[in-house]
This record gives sequence, structure tokens and C-alpha cells, in this order.
Amino acid sequence: MNKISLQERGKKMKTSKPTFAKEELKVAEFDFSKYLDSEEMIVGYLEECLDDPNPNVFLRALGHAAKARGMSELARTTGISRESLYKSFNGECKPQFATVLKITRAMGLNLSLTGEKASGKANPKKRTRQGQASRRRKREPVMV
Repeated sequence: MNKISLQERGKKMKTSKPTFAKEELKVAEFDFSKYLDSEEMIVGYLEECLDDPNPNVFLRALGHAAKARGMSELARTTGISRESLYKSFNGECKPQFATVLKITRAMGLNLSLTGEKASGKANPKKRTRQGQASRRRKREPVMV
């Protein structure tokens, strides 16, 4: 009987490949546009995505909303080809802000801005008159 040390057995186990056959798992991409069936859902979805710090998230969401509304109709309304609309929303290219505005307006949506709540702290970059005076360099008189 051939005896193999534990160290050799461990090396063989680590280097041996699994014997099961590899099968590809096919998963369909989740289609958000199927679930955006009302104006409230579309607006809520876009507002949530606009809060994300990554701008591509909002652009992809705008694409989902456009698909839910009908990309062909949006293309006719905006004068932008369907292919260009799909490219704008794929997350790889960065459409111009004018394009985003044109699309949102054609969808009957308005972008608005709101300020964050005041934190109660003073703006650290804002200087007071007294602070500026104390920072001035004192000039020594020049003797001639």
C-alpha cells in the first residue's frame, strides 16, 4: 500500500480541479420599464435616482422611464433619433444637459432644485470685517 503524507495529500487536493461540468447560467436583465406603469411611479423612481451621487444612475432611470412611455413617441416629440436616445441612456456616454432637459420636458417633467436644510453653522469661508483686519500684515515704517 502506497502511503502519502498529509502534506502531499493537501498539495494534491489544492491543485486538483473540480470534476463537475461547467454550465453557463443565463439570467435575463431586469426591465424596470415594465413596472413604471403610472406617472406617480415614474416621478418617484426618477426622484430617488436623482438623489444618488452617481449621475449615470439618473440617466439610466430616465431611459427606463422613456422606455415605459414609448421611445418612438419620445423620438418624434424631441426630434432625436431612437438610436441616439438609447445611446444617451445606456450609461456609457454622457449626454449634454440640453439633451436631458429636452427629454424631460418632452416627457412632461420639470427639473427643480431645492436647498439643503441650514445646519446652523457659520460658513467657514465667510470672513467678518474684524477677522480681515486682524489678518492684515502690519507694515513697518520705512526709514530713509
